[in-house]
Amino acid sequence: MANVNTINVIGNGTKRNQIPSYTISTTETAFAVTTDTGTNPLTIAVPLQNAILGSSNGNGPNGNAAILVPPFGPGNNIPDGVNAPYFNSSSFDLGRPFNVRLIGTCANGAGGITTVYIYCGASTVVGTAGNRIASIAIPISTTGNFYLTAQVRWDATTAAVSGYYSGQVANGTPVGATALTNAVAAAAPANLTFVASAVGAAGATGTIQLAEFSLEQI
Repeated sequence: MANVNTINVIGNGTKRNQIPSYTISTTETAFAVTTDTGTNPLTIAVPLQNAILGSSNGNGPNGNAAILVPPFGPGNNIPDGVNAPYFNSSSFDLGRPFNVRLIGTCANGAGGITTVYIYCGASTVVGTAGNRIASIAIPISTTGNFYLTAQVRWDATTAAVSGYYSGQVANGTPVGATALTNAVAAAAPANLTFVASAVGAAGATGTIQLAEFSLEQI
């Protein structure tokens, strides 16, 4: 759930900048975010120094996007949706960790498992195995909620992501701390963009509704 450390979050819905329901397919595709004229692939990125993200929770359910310049920082005990975490060009450098998180519900049919992925890279990397950093499998005949969190670290010297991921589907066996699938190269903070996708095995049917795709400081 989005909180006072959240830098950016995109929530569910059918209006602009919200995440509509996803129909499971055997062709891997990115989750979508609604625009004024249709949809775009769902991505979230580490903010650059000139980013204007509105309130502390961006498009989250607790945020107030009308508060553009809150004079507070984390730790001041200001109510959620008012205080924004401080960040600058080095906030995500030197191995300072941050979370990239998916939360949602799923209804997967009896035909086949469905796998949800988080990639490091632009939306065009969906399907590129070398850009995957986290994944979780939704078993057949499963209806419930799930989460997938990648705790990511980056520094300008190695110029690649590192870290681990965890998750759980419904009340199934949790995925414990597992090293990121790939140490994806990222030359600069501008390359720290993340995209989420899903793909069903042969015969898979059903829907996924993401509640949020978020990025938060730790």
